Amino acid sequence: MTLLKKITLFLATFLVSVQLNAGGLDLKKLGDMLKEKAQQASQNNNQQNQASPSTQTQTNTNSTTTSTTSSTGQSSANNNYQSANDPSRESVKKQKEIIQARKAGTPVEVKTVADGQERITKDEVLVDALTKAVAMVHPDFNLNVTTQYYKTKSEFQNNITKPEYGVIKSFEKTDKENIYAVMGQADPSKNTWSVTAKALINTKLTAENIKKISDDQRVIYTIGFGANAEEAKQKAALAAVQYYHQVEIEPNSIFAKSILKSNYGVVQKFDVLSETADQYTKLIFVKAKITLNDVGTLDKNKFNSIKNDIEISKVKKAPNPIITAFMENIKEVNAAQAILEKALNIKGNAELVKKDAIREKMGVRFADNGFQRGISMTQDRYDAIEERLKDNPKLDEQQRKEYERGSKALIAPALNTVKIFLSAFGSGNPFQGLEAFIVAPRYLAMNSEAINTLATYNSNNGIDNTAMNDAKNSLGD
Repeated sequence: MTLLKKITLFLATFLVSVQLNAGGLDLKKLGDMLKEKAQQASQNNNQQNQASPSTQTQTNTNSTTTSTTSSTGQSSANNNYQSANDPSRESVKKQKEIIQARKAGTPVEVKTVADGQERITKDEVLVDALTKAVAMVHPDFNLNVTTQYYKTKSEFQNNITKPEYGVIKSFEKTDKENIYAVMGQADPSKNTWSVTAKALINTKLTAENIKKISDDQRVIYTIGFGANAEEAKQKAALAAVQYYHQVEIEPNSIFAKSILKSNYGVVQKFDVLSETADQYTKLIFVKAKITLNDVGTLDKNKFNSIKNDIEISKVKKAPNPIITAFMENIKEVNAAQAILEKALNIKGNAELVKKDAIREKMGVRFADNGFQRGISMTQDRYDAIEERLKDNPKLDEQQRKEYERGSKALIAPALNTVKIFLSAFGSGNPFQGLEAFIVAPRYLAMNSEAINTLATYNSNNGIDNTAMNDAKNSLGD
């Protein structure tokens, strides 16, 4: 196996654990682990290159295994992505299960682990674990699953198991206290909690459920501190906005300075829950319950004014090459989908208006979520194509040619998705790929499912299936 493929497969494996098992996203920890794993992959590759063909075995970060045989009858010793038990496939398999459950409207079981910080209770860590579980099944909710903002959660997250939300059918949890000690000296104040949650998530929600979730996501509990109460309140409000809208704002920007103005339109209500002065630093700490406006309901001029202030107040960041590469890949997939839609008489975007309504109901946010939206729209188009193919439609000669052209056009971008991971290593900045690493398993799963659907139709209708079968094997189906 080439180093390129080995690193790619490692990333698929490792980043499954980031999505399924990590509690919050510790960037330093992620960076250190990425560097360590990259070095291991390089060392393993060098060792295998030096080994003779008769003694060489497959090595990955978890175990060393001998040659196995794939379902196609070919040796998979050098392709652990095709091994049925290889963990690099687990996130994609789980996402396929979620996709199928959402289509059927049935609950799906998700297991997540959250690791807390100092002075964060196990109940708060449980909220993180359950938030991540719901986010895996309902990515359109745009749930914030990081622990970047201390003691910050929405009303929905704090009460995520409430029946009126209808999102969690049942769950089990396991707690583990991590004891902090240096040189045998314990310091209970620095102990942390890890919580494992196994939750049964409902995929079918009512309009009332969605409305309740949307409203309660805009109610944020957080903490701010400053030299005086007004500064502390302003920082609390800024934390709430950044948490909900998933944007990073400069603290002294025009938006930050305007946020608490009564006629500004961002904050609907600010309730002070407590206000205390630290005896050592003399700083004022304010715990607050902040209700944010649904900015989508504001008049056009006010909305555009706030949006403009947000844009010029954002922390300036260089373009993310990983996200850019994924967006280009999505364009290629969408182009292939358009050909398939034409061949199958599907009015692509027009058919998605109703499906897109759920995203509108979840409220407008100022985050640049084109990547997330692109993935959701791609899934919707795949759903429409699959529904059409379920009827096993008979195509005339011209339709058949278009269908085959669209199928072939889909193969390359579907297979190239995994390779985009390597751009993070090439840039020397693993953090640039963080969002892509979290979302990628879902995108990989939908492309894999689409290839499988098209291959099944081909087999039933006498269409040359060689390329599709090769793609299925490469994607681990």
